[in-house]
Amino acid sequence: MHQNPTRFEGTSLADAHFQDVNLDSAHFIDVNLAHSSFSNVSLAGAKLHDVNLGNVAITDANVYGMTIDGILVTELLRTSITGPLDYAPFIRKLRLPDGFTPPVKLVSDDIVATALTRNDLHDDVLGINASLDLINATRGGGWPTEAVTEAYNYVDLVWHELEFREGASLAYVVRDTAGMYLGCCYLYPMGRRTELSERLLDYDVDASWWVTTAAYEQGYYAKLHRALSDWLATEFSFWRPYYSNIEIPGT
Repeated sequence: MHQNPTRFEGTSLADAHFQDVNLDSAHFIDVNLAHSSFSNVSLAGAKLHDVNLGNVAITDANVYGMTIDGILVTELLRTSITGPLDYAPFIRKLRLPDGFTPPVKLVSDDIVATALTRNDLHDDVLGINASLDLINATRGGGWPTEAVTEAYNYVDLVWHELEFREGASLAYVVRDTAGMYLGCCYLYPMGRRTELSERLLDYDVDASWWVTTAAYEQGYYAKLHRALSDWLATEFSFWRPYYSNIEIPGT
């Protein structure tokens, strides 16, 4: 049965919070959306006309085909009629093909990556705490500077499990074929780890990784970078990965 799209007209939705809802093809006409937020919302094909968008926050939203005053949002993200646009509030949701199931295991030479779960807690805490300075120097991005506890890290691992299940982000624990813990790698939506900017609009996934101090000394930092590049080219649908580490091998 065909359903009429959601329609908001001549009203104020200032400070409203839209979360986990489908607003595909919705119409917003003469609406005040100042200080409102959209989180994990689909706005595909939505049409906004004469709308106040002051201080609107949009995270993990599908805006494919969405227009503002007749102009595609994808074009507005490149150039604004009234001046430069602040891209920082935006997060570009990972675009996975319909029916695609992210691999839970990836192999390259003697490197084996599996989906990061709470079962990796003990090894993860040991690896992190033995490598804090190295991780901050090579991956960066607000990593802890003091030792983490199992209770603290457990929450992070459960969050990674949920994100993987929902396809919101993908995190992998990395070991060698003998089972030695090497580190982790992450595939995040653009704008989650690194603020979105005009320069980053053409990238479709934020890729990062780290290895333990012992693994770094054995050359696994560069080897994992090569493996990650191979996996992104052969196992996933991402066309242009952005490697957000501070240290990029070969540069």
